Parts: sequence; C-alpha cells; structure tokens
Amino acid sequence: MGNGRVEAPAMARGWVAVALALFGAGLFVRAFPDHPAGVPMAVAGNLVMAAPAWRALRAWRGTRSAASLALLLGAYAYAIETVGVTTGVPYGAFRYGEGLGPLALGGVPVLLPLAYVPLVLGAVAVAGRVAGGDAAGAGAGHAGRPAPWRPAAVGALVLVACDLVLDPGAVRLGYWQYASGGRYHGVPASNFAGWLVTGAAAVALARAWLARDGAPGAAPVPPPALATSAFLMMAFWTGIAVWHGLAVPALLGVVVTAALGAAVLARVAMPVPVSPTSRGATP
Repeated sequence: MGNGRVEAPAMARGWVAVALALFGAGLFVRAFPDHPAGVPMAVAGNLVMAAPAWRALRAWRGTRSAASLALLLGAYAYAIETVGVTTGVPYGAFRYGEGLGPLALGGVPVLLPLAYVPLVLGAVAVAGRVAGGDAAGAGAGHAGRPAPWRPAAVGALVLVACDLVLDPGAVRLGYWQYASGGRYHGVPASNFAGWLVTGAAAVALARAWLARDGAPGAAPVPPPALATSAFLMMAFWTGIAVWHGLAVPALLGVVVTAALGAAVLARVAMPVPVSPTSRGATP
C-alpha cells in the first residue's frame, strides 16, 4: 500500500472476468427463457451490474449527492417510459412483458432504474471525457469549456449505441415488444430517435445536477469508473446477441463493449497519487 498504486493488473483481470461471465450468462438466458428463477436472476444480475456505477458515484460525490442523482434519474426514467407505454411517444407504440419482473403503475418494470441509470452514468462519463472540457472535479477550474450541447449530444450517441446492442436481444427475449415491429430485428427506427432525444435530456439533466455545487456554469468531468456498469451491461447484451445469432447487434456489441472497457481499464491501470503524509513511511 505504501507505493500509492492500485493493484491494477488484478483489478483489470477482475473486471474482465466479470464481463466474460456476464457474456456467458447470455447463453443461459437464451437456453432457459422461461426458467422459474428467471425473474430473481434478472433482479440479481441487474444489481450486480449496477453496483460498480453506484460505488463510483458514491466515492466521487458522497452518499447524499449520489443517492439524489440516482433518484432523479430513476424518476426521469419512470416518467419517460410511462409516457412511452401510454402514448407511444417518443419510441413508438410498445409494451413491457413480465420477464423483467413486476410492473409498476403505467406498465413499467419496477427494475427499470437498475438498468437505465447506470447506462446514463456511463454516457455521462464518456461525454465528460470526450466533450466535457478540462474540469477535474467539483470546484475545479474549467478551461476549455465546451459548447453546452456537446456533452449531451455525445452522451446521447453513446446511449443510442448501447440500445442498438441491447434492444434486439430484449425483443427476442420478450422483455418488451413493439406494436408494429421494426426492420432492425423487430425494433423500429422511431425507438432510436426516441433514445437520441431522451438520452440527450438525461445526460444534460445529470450534468446540470452534478454542476450545482461545482464551478459555476460547468459540470465537473466525471471519473471513468462511472462507465464500469455500462461496460458490464454491454458484455451481457453482446452475449445475448451472439447466442441469438443477431449478427449486427453482436458486432456492435463487441465494439461498444471494447470501447467502454478500454476507458474503464485504462483508468484502473493509472497510478493513484498519495501525499507524503499519508504513506506511513518509517523514519
């Protein structure tokens, strides 16, 4: 511990092992779609995949701020999905099945925030690194501040890329269905247009919340560890696509998972600075 470095190789291998296990779990989900343990396993799986993002957010912002942001994004997700199920806007007419567990009022799964919020946090992390300027954290300076729309646009594109991977597999599993189907493995183009709009709004909302106690007018650049859950989720949904023979989503899944994994694992491998007073060195 005195050298001030994270055990990077072991940690990196650990995340890769978890991702490979989740990739393999897709085979079980495909082989036993109606298994009695399906819903409990969906709950457990979502908790496992969501945990790293929550841990990173809590370590970065503190428990109260992290919980507030998670609740805000969860409420946003419920609101958008309830409108979508009820009116067909903005994704196109669709309905949820029972594979994701019990449905709340409005026909939206209770588990929705466990799946949606970590993806948004991953998009926020990527957007902050790609288009978020040079701010290092809450209260830091913000040289090179980007145009306000750029991080939201980048984050929205990340979310659409993720949905291009997961949506076909979810439709194949019966997690949700579109009333008129769609040319992309049963998914209509309107769904991705909806994700573009709602994703941009979600990322903008998260960044505005994160900036509230940071440098005025600029959201702090979030840590790459926020993207860990998105990385794990994409590994799982890539497995679903592969085991179902969905060639394009599978190929996109490999690309998206690799990109998110490179961002997360590159950060894991960096040395962690330690002040001289905290090294515990002996005279």
